[in-house]
Amino acid sequence: MNRCTPCSHQQRQQQISVWDKLQHYGGVFLDMTKPEQQYKAAQAVCNFLNSANAPSIEELTTSGLISAMLQCLIRTRCAVLQLQLLSALYVISSLTEDHRLLVRQAGPVPQLVAMLNSEESQVCEMVMRLLCRIIKDNPSECDAMCTIGGTAPLLAKMLSPSVKAALNVIQKLSLGSQYCVNVLFEHNIIFFIKSLLLQEGVDADIHVQALMLLCYMIQGGNQGQMRKILESNILPLLIGVLRSDSPDVRRVAAGTIYELLVETDPKLESSRENVLQILSILCDYVRLEELWVFNIIYDILMFFKGSAVELIYTFNDSDSLRKIQEMTTNSNQQVSLLAAHIVHFCHSNQIISF
Repeated sequence: MNRCTPCSHQQRQQQISVWDKLQHYGGVFLDMTKPEQQYKAAQAVCNFLNSANAPSIEELTTSGLISAMLQCLIRTRCAVLQLQLLSALYVISSLTEDHRLLVRQAGPVPQLVAMLNSEESQVCEMVMRLLCRIIKDNPSECDAMCTIGGTAPLLAKMLSPSVKAALNVIQKLSLGSQYCVNVLFEHNIIFFIKSLLLQEGVDADIHVQALMLLCYMIQGGNQGQMRKILESNILPLLIGVLRSDSPDVRRVAAGTIYELLVETDPKLESSRENVLQILSILCDYVRLEELWVFNIIYDILMFFKGSAVELIYTFNDSDSLRKIQEMTTNSNQQVSLLAAHIVHFCHSNQIISF
């Protein structure tokens, strides 16, 4: 019994020490006359959180540290201190799901949205990274961002060096409520997506993220919003992107094109012409043995089976189907099986045989 007492006393002393340390940092953050000490305190918090004696959720909650950090963030005009405070809050939110929720419950979204207009690019980027953590899987926070004016500055950041961070946040909004989707359309999000896809020399990952965002908007849009997408003449642009040198870009572009095609009128001559062009491009990639190519080709043919049979006949008369037939003897069993499915589909729909 007596042996346990010193250990328990030591643990209590350690808990008091941790709590006192957090309270000390909180006091520093509230004293706006000492910005250098605040900066050092923010650095110390990051180090403390990554140490063996990192504070618990309860200690962070009862000490009021996060609230003090947010107040300091609101009141300071020093970009260097803002960046360090944002980094510390991001570290806290990244530790565990409970830590992320603790930061979110402190209500930082309005302050962070206001900081999106900062002239300091590094500050804006860290703000967006933190916002992306906070609004994760939370439609109400996404709605709050749109309500208080976060949409316009975020879309503007899509055309800045901080584009990746902006896209991550906007994707979260696009997967939120219908209200968020409506606000994004009201702010002409399709224009910004097209502008990104037209840019040359950007990272393939940026084009992938932009295409995924467009796909989310297609899936979440209502009939009137779909009409806006189609009237924006974005399909020819997507067909061009389908010729990208990046396999990832091609794959996501093909999936996005399919989502758009199922919203178009297959009986329109322009639709059939676009589809034939898309199929021709896809068939040029079958020799690369990428399974998604065969899946997309099959899905497109299946979709147009009942409404545009002449399209399938035209597809048969082209060189495209021959390229697929050649792959039925491929050594890759999955590739040959998918190719055989497409050929069988063509024959079963009374397409002229080879």
